[in-house]
Amino acid sequence: PTTPYHEVSIDLPFVSIDSVVAEDTSGTANKGLGVMVTVSNTGDAPVKTNIRCYEGDDLADTTTLLVSLDVDETKKIPTTWWANASGSKALTCKALVPTGFNSLASTLTSSSGATSSEISFKDAEETEDAPIILYGAILVFILTGTVVFTKRSAANLSNTEDDSEEKLYDDEILDESDEQDDAEEDSNEEDSI
Repeated sequence: PTTPYHEVSIDLPFVSIDSVVAEDTSGTANKGLGVMVTVSNTGDAPVKTNIRCYEGDDLADTTTLLVSLDVDETKKIPTTWWANASGSKALTCKALVPTGFNSLASTLTSSSGATSSEISFKDAEETEDAPIILYGAILVFILTGTVVFTKRSAANLSNTEDDSEEKLYDDEILDESDEQDDAEEDSNEEDSI
């Protein structure tokens, strides 16, 4: 039997990760470290693809990398890498090949990608000055509160003393007035007798 056979020539892109360069040779765990990823399309068709980065075999915590490349175009893509633990690590970035194209993966991209130099991540250090500053701020707040409270209490006490002095003065005037009224009544009674 004869089987029909037909050849089709389709232009395909070829995405290569040229370099992965970190902005520094050391970083702090759980803090972002800037990384520049250089990507090229050396194929015969334009492409839009995602780039995935890995720490060893695990997916790295980076910002999303999506790139559009024309034929023979190279782009530098900035990203941020967060290492979740201390130690020496390298970042490897590769172009993502959709599952339906796995049989063509070697025709579309380099499977090895590119790897950064080793980056030494350390845990964040707590500075000894931080507690002193915190305690100092709390102390200033307490002292300010105490001064304000004392001044208000003194003002209230002063107002209370003034009010009681006025009352005493008013009471004395009333007492004197009552005594004068009584004296006048007594003298009026004596005059009428």
